[in-house]
Order: sequence, then structure tokens, then C-alpha cells
Amino acid sequence: MNSSMLLLGLTQLSIAVAAFACLALGMDRHAGQCGLKKFKRHRNWRRTGGWLLLTIDLLIAVYSAGWGLGLVLLTGVLSMAAVLVIGLITYRPARLAAIAGGNAAVGAVLLGFLLAG
Repeated sequence: MNSSMLLLGLTQLSIAVAAFACLALGMDRHAGQCGLKKFKRHRNWRRTGGWLLLTIDLLIAVYSAGWGLGLVLLTGVLSMAAVLVIGLITYRPARLAAIAGGNAAVGAVLLGFLLAG
């Protein structure tokens, strides 16, 4: 496994975690668990952001590895990200919003490195 595949996997994982966290925070129940109940009007923006991040993740996978292998790798990454977000929302729901923002920032930086190299 070379370093570009590792960078690709980490980029996809961080973007997928941010996407699933945004989608979870778009639901009233999970937003209430995370203390975002007062930001109810931003619910549609979080949902849209989550789907946009998932679309970006799909484009990264297809662009870097092709349709066949890219979709297989994306399925594995999305499974890992879903398990991470489910575990996080179960045990530390108050930290979900901060981790979503941090993962989005890390994903953007890693995507820059991926596109530059």
C-alpha cells in the first residue's frame, strides 16, 4: 500500500465522518442530544451539507480509483465512517458537532494534498 492510497483513504474517511455527522445533526433527536436544539432553523443546511460532502466523497473515489474499485473502496470507507459516527453519538453525543467540523477541516486539507500531489 503506497502513501497516495493511504492519503486517499484518510481523506475519504474524514469527509465521510463529517458527512454522516452532519446528516445525524440534521435530525431533531440527535441535534437535541448534542445541544443544538436551539439551532432548529439550520437543520436543512446540515442535511444539505451532509449530502454535499457525500457527493464530494463519491467524486474523489471515482476520480482517483475509477468506477469499479472506487465504489468498492467508498463502500468500505462509508461503512467505517457510519460505525464511528454511531459509536460517537451513542457514547459522546455532545462532541459530535465539534468532531464533524474538525473532520471537515482535516478532509479539506488532505484533499488539497491529494490534488497537489
